[in-house]
Amino acid sequence: MKARVLHILCDLSGGGAERLVLELACRHRPDFDVRVATVQGGGRLQPLFEAHDIPLILGGRKVGVHWDRRTQSLLKEACADADIVHTHLFSGHWWGRLAARRLPNVRVISTMHNIDRDERWRHHRLRRLSSQWADHTVCVSDAVKSHCLSNRWADSERISVIENGVDLGRFTASPTLSRHAKRLLAIGRLVPQKGFDTLIEACQGLDVTLKIIGEGPEREKLEAMAPSNVVLPGETEDIAEHFAEADVFIMPSRWEGFGLVAAEAMASGVPVIATKVDGLTEVLGTTCASIPPDDVTALRIAILDLLSDENERQRRKTVGLKRVSERFNIDRTIAAYTARYRSLLDNDTH
Repeated sequence: MKARVLHILCDLSGGGAERLVLELACRHRPDFDVRVATVQGGGRLQPLFEAHDIPLILGGRKVGVHWDRRTQSLLKEACADADIVHTHLFSGHWWGRLAARRLPNVRVISTMHNIDRDERWRHHRLRRLSSQWADHTVCVSDAVKSHCLSNRWADSERISVIENGVDLGRFTASPTLSRHAKRLLAIGRLVPQKGFDTLIEACQGLDVTLKIIGEGPEREKLEAMAPSNVVLPGETEDIAEHFAEADVFIMPSRWEGFGLVAAEAMASGVPVIATKVDGLTEVLGTTCASIPPDDVTALRIAILDLLSDENERQRRKTVGLKRVSERFNIDRTIAAYTARYRSLLDNDTH
């Protein structure tokens, strides 16, 4: 009989955490009986989960951290039918750990995906409180691990790092680079963390086109400051086609737990410009010269320098492809989680 794994997260929107859950759910089915539950309903990725016949348990309303009998009852019933409960993001951690904490023979594993520098103080306290209900904590980078330990969100003897991975089959690198490069691409939620306001300011007056793929609460602000060479077309399912059209990918984040989309850019053979922050530096390594966050002048110079240097763009493409294929293949990520699940089932929570 297959061990039963229940993933719990906030919703099925299109971020890196939700995409990791989709990969785990699809690729673990030969070995585990996998289901996915959410606290706050569906989202953009729901059709993909349904297309892969992944059983879904969808919470019905936005509840935050306040007590909600219906949500707790729904999740507790789902957890009671699991061998492993795997939680993701704040809502998934709080509600999932709370639902599973008194259930016998249920192991709880939590993946920490981000640094969350803008999180409210009460969320910090609840993370710390609920961390004692997790048997093991996985971090997507060393930077996230350090952040968790410094905030006492995990026990030092029950924490490990499993880096996110890229499905290399989804992305294809073009054989040649454009000789007249001017097409810039950025992808991410439209939130302050991503630094898109800095990027738009850096592109003003430049002979470039910038496409920012994503949605979020900062859309109105970014649209108001965007010049005619910047477009914000919203979210998309197929980011591979946008990578195929880009000359340079830019990630101007103020902080990142990992930066999966940067790895996807490398897998697509697109040279990357990025800020020197947290887990993003672990992803990129020496594939690009990182710049400080919020530095408009440095970002503008980096863009102009890279667009005008075909040899450097080719170098970044070559080393990026090599790095992502050797270190960030999704198969490695899946194998590491499989081993961790087996360890939990064997009662080895360290």
